[in-house]
Amino acid sequence: VSPPRARNNDERMTLDDSATAVSMQKRRVASNKGQVLPLIDGDTKGNISGGRIGQKDSGGVTCLAVVIIIVTLIVLALFVGKTSTETFQNDGDLARPLALSEFETVNRALKHSNLVAIYFAASWCPMSTPITNLLEDSFSSVPNLLYMSGNSLQRKELAIVHVSSDTSQSAMEAYLKPGWIAVPFDSNERIALKKHFFVCAQRELKQLGIERKLEIPALIIVDGETHSVITTNGVQDLENEGAKALDHWIHLQSILRGPQSKYSETI
Repeated sequence: VSPPRARNNDERMTLDDSATAVSMQKRRVASNKGQVLPLIDGDTKGNISGGRIGQKDSGGVTCLAVVIIIVTLIVLALFVGKTSTETFQNDGDLARPLALSEFETVNRALKHSNLVAIYFAASWCPMSTPITNLLEDSFSSVPNLLYMSGNSLQRKELAIVHVSSDTSQSAMEAYLKPGWIAVPFDSNERIALKKHFFVCAQRELKQLGIERKLEIPALIIVDGETHSVITTNGVQDLENEGAKALDHWIHLQSILRGPQSKYSETI
């Protein structure tokens, strides 16, 4: 029995030696090509997962993670860039109508005055009466108040546009003060302005179907050039400063326009 066993051991040693020699030869060839291959011999073939092959698999996972991160960053950059471009195009679209240009009466006042005071009030509202009187006392005698009657439409400092919450045209007309520009009672503009600024009387809420932000009386000051809202606190400004409120609104306007208005003055 012993001789065959010894012969088998010799054969096994011969095979192992041959495998080692082949692995060494492969390593030499790979080294010449600038590659590094692991020696899979008797010492390492049973420990492949813990050796260099395991390191290679780990490196592959790391590379895959890096690729995923890079692709994600590229997608985010493209998305942000597209959003920024769309915003810029919208802001720079000169053909786009300004916010208040669709309202005929208000738009006409904006074209011919530096500031427009849009006054929401009603003759039946007891809170409107003192504000109406204060508005008349403060600005009816202002030489730069815009009057829409006649052919003289030179640009003025201030225009007062009245948006009525009265229940009849006669009540609205009786409530108007000299120099005020009334939005026509039966026009869609009167309703649309209330929806646009979310201003109305309590009794109008159901009809308009809006979530009211301001109740009457309300005085909203708008920039005649940019159509931007300068302040929605015109009533409080008028109560606190009277006729000097106009200077306050002009000051706010210069702040909101910022460097652009200063640059324009130097041209």
